Order: sequence, then structure tokens, then C-alpha cells
Amino acid sequence: MNKEIYEHSNTSSVNGGIIYNVTTQVERHIANDSLQWLMEEHIADIIANGCFSNAVMMRLMEVVKTQGPTYAIQYHADSKAHISAILNPLLKRRERK
Repeated sequence: MNKEIYEHSNTSSVNGGIIYNVTTQVERHIANDSLQWLMEEHIADIIANGCFSNAVMMRLMEVVKTQGPTYAIQYHADSKAHISAILNPLLKRRERK
């Protein structure tokens, strides 16, 4: 894989709330730095935007051991409408850059 980080995201409903799941695979040579950045900065920044109430991060069992570790981050929100109201403007600004 040419990219250092592979990311996939989706949403699902659970008990009246929404889980926005982001799965990220990191190449081994940047794994420790990436994990530190995710835990200390990135997740906190995402929570601070007001879209999600909390997040849970897990390391997945590696399917291909030659690649780096895979992490799943589950961001919890009250509703899909709440996510859309906050994320859509952010995504539009990002596309313009």
C-alpha cells in the first residue's frame, strides 16, 4: 500500500443514537506516533467540534501481519441529523481547499 494511513468510515444506529465508525490502518514505521497523535490530539479535536458526545478507540486484530496495526474509532452522537448539521459545513470547507 502506498499510503501511510488508510481510512474508512461509516455510520450505524444503536439504542437511539448514532455511531460514526472510522477504521484506520497505519504502517508500522509510523504506528507509535500515529497512535499518540490519535489519542492525544485528533480524537479530542473531533469531540470538541460538538458533533459527538464521546469516542471509543480499539485496536483490531491484524488480518495481514506485514501491514501495520488497524484501529477503529467509534464516535457517538445523538442523531444522524446532528452529525450532518455539523459535519456537512466542515466537509464543504475542506473540499474548497
